Amino acid sequence: MWRQILVDADRSGRHISRQQYISTVKRIAVGLQRFGVADQDGVGLLSENDIYNYVLGDGVVAAGAVYSGIPTFVKQAELATAIQAAGFKWLFVAPEFLHLALATVKSLGLPPSMVIIFDPPGLDPYHGTQASLSHIIDGVDEDSFRNGNEGKDSTTREAFRFFTSGSTGPVKAAIISHRASALRVDFIAAMPLLDKPFLLVKGMFHVSGALVHMRACLGGYSVCVTKAKDAATVIDKIHSQSIGSTMITPRLMESMAVVLNSTDGARKPLDSLWQISFVGAPCRQETVDMFRKIIPDKARVNTGYGTTEVPGLSSCVIDDNWVTGCVGQVSPSTAVKIVDFDTLKEVPPGASGEVCARSAAAFSGYYNNAAATEKAFLPGEPGWFRTGDKGAMDPESGVLTLLGRFKEIFKVRYEEVVPAEVESVLLQNGDITDALVTSTPARDDDKDRECMAYIVRRDGAQLTAQQVVDFVASKLAAHKVPTGGVLFCDEIPRGTMGKPLKSELDKVVPLPESARFLAPPNE
Repeated sequence: MWRQILVDADRSGRHISRQQYISTVKRIAVGLQRFGVADQDGVGLLSENDIYNYVLGDGVVAAGAVYSGIPTFVKQAELATAIQAAGFKWLFVAPEFLHLALATVKSLGLPPSMVIIFDPPGLDPYHGTQASLSHIIDGVDEDSFRNGNEGKDSTTREAFRFFTSGSTGPVKAAIISHRASALRVDFIAAMPLLDKPFLLVKGMFHVSGALVHMRACLGGYSVCVTKAKDAATVIDKIHSQSIGSTMITPRLMESMAVVLNSTDGARKPLDSLWQISFVGAPCRQETVDMFRKIIPDKARVNTGYGTTEVPGLSSCVIDDNWVTGCVGQVSPSTAVKIVDFDTLKEVPPGASGEVCARSAAAFSGYYNNAAATEKAFLPGEPGWFRTGDKGAMDPESGVLTLLGRFKEIFKVRYEEVVPAEVESVLLQNGDITDALVTSTPARDDDKDRECMAYIVRRDGAQLTAQQVVDFVASKLAAHKVPTGGVLFCDEIPRGTMGKPLKSELDKVVPLPESARFLAPPNE
């Protein structure tokens, strides 16, 4: 397996060696230039995970263009927004997304010729009327390759445009320059070599997918790429392919813990595993504790913190002293400070505030969005990115702890409510499998708010809305209790990183047992 840097975990015998990678990137670059892709054109890819996703991406960049991966959960309106936000001139799509892509570009008044089928080597070639990757690289000689970026300013030249999550606001495309990308490569190259393969589960459109791909191409490890999203299949992949490490979302970790706890001989499938990391969203303490008991004694659980704009801010190995929100010490390549959210002045040591970060590998700004770029940085202090996260740093240990999102925090009767805290308590109830906390205008004062919760119940659970209110009231202060409403639903809309899609909440259909404006327990 070490001769292969990228392995298709879903299709036996399909893999890419380092030499094949280099050759294919060059052929793609030459083919794209001949096809008509111009310097710094925006090129997007809409595809589920595949070993060739970032081979295409690197070919795009080598041709002098700019690459973006697109979240695969998009609907037509969301794809249209993505096309506009990143300024795509060309759109590669896997065959199953062709109808969506053509309908979307038509709605935008764009030519259907901008849509290209993504049919990489090892999959069935496309024979329809659209242009395709297989056609573009057919007969291309890698010796014709000339680096489209040579002699250009690496600090201003764009390599990637990564989409932000868009969970609380409009989607934006974060620009990563060639200089920033090279620094990220240097950071990855300094990591130790691993002797067992890595399983890539998370969507490759995310910035973490690019970092994992970089590490594979540098020889850091062999990466097995899968489309699998369900816990049982991921567990099977770890076992059958002797996976040594992987990175998953907290949502998937919770699902895997449930599956492993309900299976006899649960330790056996994960015998090869020595490291598992969860990133992207908070994970509740009970899940982490349960997962650590299930995996082999030699294995360790890691967590970390980073953003699309500034990745790799911090990391830590979880031990018995870990608490939810702790993300470890800040990386030596990154500077962090905590500022007051309103005054933007640095807070006293140990006090909470907005986490701000500065790194040479940070993004340059948001594509074609000067207003959002200006708001993203501290005024008068170049390079200090405002994460929007509430956190505190221990003045002695330097350990950073995240306390919530400022955009999500709201006040009830002048008292602050952090949704993540209430959600953590709700998930301690065995009848609740998922929860999302938000706010609604107060019943007696439209200038005030009340806490409201979306709840997914365990199959067969008879939990009532009032019982949910009583449960939270027994553990938290009155202003944190969801008296504004308990909305039972079949599913809470989430992206592939596990983050809630707030823009989709108005489409959630409440089940009949839901209730609004409930009485607190003492009334």
